[in-house]
Amino acid sequence: LNPLDICGYLSLQWMHKIGLLRKEEKTGLLIPISVGSGDNMCSALGVGCVQPGMAVMSLGTSGTIFGVSHSPPSSEVAPFADATGRYLPLVCIMSCTAVLNSVL
Repeated sequence: LNPLDICGYLSLQWMHKIGLLRKEEKTGLLIPISVGSGDNMCSALGVGCVQPGMAVMSLGTSGTIFGVSHSPPSSEVAPFADATGRYLPLVCIMSCTAVLNSVL
């Protein structure tokens, strides 16, 4: 699927189950289901990192740096896909907070 493709619609069974429709209702709004994404992919999209050569650094519980690419990354970085259909090479260090506490 491409990033903007709709892969289906929420079924009446799920609309009833999660409370979008009462049990006696037999029709509802068509709620599209589309391709999902992950936290880093969505953060890249949210800050406008959508062109090859752009990068984002995120420092928190973990530390990550990731950028957009037209081609797959080397085997030394995680080969994620971004939210626009390109690649999002990502490098992560766990426990970034502990590192930051040591150097700040």
